[in-house]
Amino acid sequence: MPRLASCLVCGAIEKLIDPPEDVRLVPATVEWDDGGVVREHTFTGEDGLVVMVPEYDPLMEDYVGRHQHGLDDVTAMSSIKVFNCDWDTFESLDAVDFVKQALAEQTDQMMEESTYYKDEALSCYNQHGNPDTKTGCSDYMTDAKIIGSKNVPEKNRIYLCHMCPYQQTYVMAEIRHKNKLYTDPQKYMKAKRAREARMAARERRLRNRTRKNRQ
Repeated sequence: MPRLASCLVCGAIEKLIDPPEDVRLVPATVEWDDGGVVREHTFTGEDGLVVMVPEYDPLMEDYVGRHQHGLDDVTAMSSIKVFNCDWDTFESLDAVDFVKQALAEQTDQMMEESTYYKDEALSCYNQHGNPDTKTGCSDYMTDAKIIGSKNVPEKNRIYLCHMCPYQQTYVMAEIRHKNKLYTDPQKYMKAKRAREARMAARERRLRNRTRKNRQ
């Protein structure tokens, strides 16, 4: 499901789209070298259950990397709070305001929304001369635009291009027209419901795995 990530160090709230689909869930564990000794820490939730996360989550990986603030991995990741929500909530301003208010009450800290990816994508779009489907973009889906680790399997990668006006305005419009989603409302709603069903199934798998880990 889409998420709102917040950093309690700098007060930035950022909208992050879904992690890649069909990626297995693994315990949220970090490892580090402590003077030649490899140590690890596995995160647990407030309910005591092991936190399960997607094996590949480029956006979250990148967010954590940008919000290290000179802290060790455990402290930095502990200062990041993530709120899951549905798409309707995600696309509304109320979701950000709700998280701001909740965190302000819990931490007495003022939070502000960050539009990092949107700003970076718009800057890239302008640098490439505002490309369209006729001119194309020479940097579209290249390795230079991969977000997070380049070791992620190709099908699970997320690119800055996904947030670019070129992708959203021209490429997606062409895809929708090819799939007749504009002219066939029933097909559009069927695709939307299928996506929501996949997200719900993913959430059920997460709950089942955390229960098993607790046992």
